[in-house]
Amino acid sequence: MKQVTGRTKIIAALIIAAGGLITLLSFKSTGGTTQYMEVTTIESIIPGGLGRSRMVIVGPDGKTDIKDMKNLYSMVGINFDNISGNVQATLDEINSLTSQGWSLPNVYANSESPGGDSKDGIFMTKYLFQKTQ
Repeated sequence: MKQVTGRTKIIAALIIAAGGLITLLSFKSTGGTTQYMEVTTIESIIPGGLGRSRMVIVGPDGKTDIKDMKNLYSMVGINFDNISGNVQATLDEINSLTSQGWSLPNVYANSESPGGDSKDGIFMTKYLFQKTQ
């Protein structure tokens, strides 16, 4: 397995930051005030329930709400019930926000692992919502 160097991490971070900036600059205003909201799901792949999977919701006012999610792995491997529950929790949040007039123009996915033969890591997905009033 290829080892990740500090330089590779910096390049990856710059690419992600540039993509985010380009996306934010590409939003077109329809004349009203546009608000943004982000929902981030962080799903742990640490087995045995030792990881911390969460949904972090940051509203346009800066208020943060954190909801528990299930880890993707149990002691015996992938836990499909946990995956299904996380999908449903994410869809419930998306449906709730879209019913309140928020649109979902951008989704960013990322994964992080210490590297090597480590079985630790996370999957992180950011959902950027917008609403023009």
